[in-house]
Amino acid sequence: DSQSEPRCQQLATLTGADLLAYQRHLVGLFPSSATQRETCRAKVRLFWRWRHNLSDWLSFDPVHIDGWGEPDARGQRRGENRTSRIPEEFLGPLFVGALRFIDIFGPDIIAADQQWRKTRFAGAYQRLPERKFHSSTGNLPQAISDHLEEYVSSGRPLPGWRGAPNRKVLAQQIGCSRRSLDDPAYQVLIDQAEAKVGVSESAAFDIPILSSLDGRPWIDDIVTHPEQPNSLAVIARHLQAAAYAVIAYLSGMRDSENGAELHLMQHSAGFK
Repeated sequence: DSQSEPRCQQLATLTGADLLAYQRHLVGLFPSSATQRETCRAKVRLFWRWRHNLSDWLSFDPVHIDGWGEPDARGQRRGENRTSRIPEEFLGPLFVGALRFIDIFGPDIIAADQQWRKTRFAGAYQRLPERKFHSSTGNLPQAISDHLEEYVSSGRPLPGWRGAPNRKVLAQQIGCSRRSLDDPAYQVLIDQAEAKVGVSESAAFDIPILSSLDGRPWIDDIVTHPEQPNSLAVIARHLQAAAYAVIAYLSGMRDSENGAELHLMQHSAGFK
């Protein structure tokens, strides 16, 4: 650099010329080690990749600066993405399908995720707003009986876990503690309901399925067991993949950049 003294300035004020001057400095500092020069450049790029966590950050991605990086024998930069573009006849349907999945199915998946978070972090004793049992009234037997009767009258199997009624989920739905259902009198009520309607393979989230496909609900229910094909764990990954495809298509960003942007979207939506 022709300047007699190094400048002290904020990252946000740096320009491409500043970074190219730094690269020339690296050539003089490590004239025979392309690996060391690449390591130094990679550290510079961290100021861009972690910009959302910094109070002062690099305002552009260095890889998009002409001349940044090590040229190969053909004069091209190392690490340059020379992968052929996905043909439009494949990319177009993928993009449309991803958008439909996000717009149509996303709200139900996010609703299930929000309910999962409430029950997961609220502990074993969870009062759901639609269940307003109060122990002071002494109506727990009636509340349990009424709730089980809802399953019987609708013909729905009780929420299950490993072939038995899931008492934790039942307690959360009723609005009482899990231990309350261990009372022998209540176990009799649960056994009677199980004999009539059986138990499901996995507990389903207590949310209405609002989205439809071809005039019918797109999924019967969203369940908690991660190994089931209609579980929250499985379809949430589908939603994540759809969001990734849309971000990649619209932004043209590289894989590492897409991952960072997707993480920010998940964090902003409270969905991980």
